[in-house]
Amino acid sequence: MFIQWHYMSMVRNIPVAFKSGELQLEGIISEGSNDKPFSIVLCSPEPHLGGNMDSSVVKRLALDLVTAGYFCFRFNYRGVGSSEGTIDMRQGQVTDAGSAVQLMENWPTSDAKKLILIGYSYEAGVALRLGLSQANSFAAIVLISPHMKLPPLGLELVREAGNINTPMMVISGDKDLSASPDSISDWIESLSNKLVTSNIVVDGDRSWRGKEGQLSVEIIEYINKIVL
Repeated sequence: MFIQWHYMSMVRNIPVAFKSGELQLEGIISEGSNDKPFSIVLCSPEPHLGGNMDSSVVKRLALDLVTAGYFCFRFNYRGVGSSEGTIDMRQGQVTDAGSAVQLMENWPTSDAKKLILIGYSYEAGVALRLGLSQANSFAAIVLISPHMKLPPLGLELVREAGNINTPMMVISGDKDLSASPDSISDWIESLSNKLVTSNIVVDGDRSWRGKEGQLSVEIIEYINKIVL
């Protein structure tokens, strides 16, 4: 119990409200030692299925990233939790994620030139589309368990993905039927961007249940390699 308390005590969570167009959204900025000069925006999964910024994978990843020295922001999309509006699975989510990035660009202790974007499940598609619309805005992009073919945010539906000249990792479990190793490999090979890599975790599935810690380790190792 002492170890768990000490682990949590290193993290300070700051509730924030921010604008996305005319809507007010909610989010949480998490900070710890912040000895690494990079800020990370986390896009939480499946708002239409109850996903939010407190989803287990996102919350655990935020905690681990902050403990590793990074500055983290996670948020609720429009229509989720106390965020205003109604759920929009298309441009609305990209707009909300862009507003979250803008908040971090303007946050006093954040460096606008040192941002990392992470999206999980459907929101991997949001992260990819935001990366396209804000070329060269990110030091790295991480796509966790993306849907490859499923509309409206499947990665294979984005024909211009190779135009993102940014280091990008797709990480998925080998038991994830919506992001099979073969489909990810084929998609990456079709891109002109050779900075895109994949990481397939043995015995991982879309929920990452029992593999949350390994997911964090793989992502932190990738980010450390790219940006430090």
